[in-house]
Amino acid sequence: MAVGIWIWSVLAVLQAPAAVPQDIVAGTGRTVQQGDVVVVHLVAEAPDGRAIADTRKRGLPFAFQVAAGGVEPWLDGCVRGMRVGGVRKVVLDPSSGYGEEGVPPVVPPAATLTVTVTLLEARPAQSGR
Repeated sequence: MAVGIWIWSVLAVLQAPAAVPQDIVAGTGRTVQQGDVVVVHLVAEAPDGRAIADTRKRGLPFAFQVAAGGVEPWLDGCVRGMRVGGVRKVVLDPSSGYGEEGVPPVVPPAATLTVTVTLLEARPAQSGR
């Protein structure tokens, strides 16, 4: 559970309403709909290519409900319209990520971060949960 909290804390500071995702791989599975529960792998990289968050390495994908307000707008927007199996990249400039201060020594000051999101699963949310 501590890993999930760590990933959440990384996501909580990455804010980029203007970030525009780019498709790297077009998926072939189910298309994400508003309200779906999605499961993703997420890799956030510093400018030097060092991973500062990597759910793959930890073996713990990240799940959230689309359009429920539980994640930052850039991540919610990134998965909308994706298909299962798809991969998208989002580049977050300092104003969208950790700011001018960064989070030394992990994230350098004024860092532009690259986040890659892989959609593993998308399913309708269960009502009553």
